[in-house]
Amino acid sequence: MVLSLREDAIHSELAQRVARSAATHGIGVIFGAYLVCYVLKDDEKFVHDLLANTRNPLIFLITSHPLENDVMEVFKQQLDVWQGADPSKASIIKFLQEILSIDVIEGSVAVIWDSMVPDYHRMPAYGVDSRQFVESIRNYYKNQVGGPEGLFRIRPVEARQ
Repeated sequence: MVLSLREDAIHSELAQRVARSAATHGIGVIFGAYLVCYVLKDDEKFVHDLLANTRNPLIFLITSHPLENDVMEVFKQQLDVWQGADPSKASIIKFLQEILSIDVIEGSVAVIWDSMVPDYHRMPAYGVDSRQFVESIRNYYKNQVGGPEGLFRIRPVEARQ
């Protein structure tokens, strides 16, 4: 996920806020272009393209827990209704709602891929507001095979904190 911040935003304060929210909800996060590129070493060009096309970016990976490097385990445990999950209780949904409602965020890009090779210029792109994005994550397994993959360009709409 890459957050596009207002010019007056203080990156370190926002990173602390994201980290606190992640910890509260049992989610892991990995911050910074260097570490994200290290984790996604086979997709480093994708990360650089994403950052080059985001104004005043703060980048982080959302992970299943602090010792993991992807989020698929949380998706399966909290969102996969076919395996008994109840998405209405999913902590990742609460985390996303909190993060996407922070007032210094002008917009964001979330990238979801499982089987595709990430390519900034060729991936499907969806323009959504924050509520639509959260709903798409909540309903990710609605059709049993998993939700859409690609770039989600998210506009804020929710009440600001």
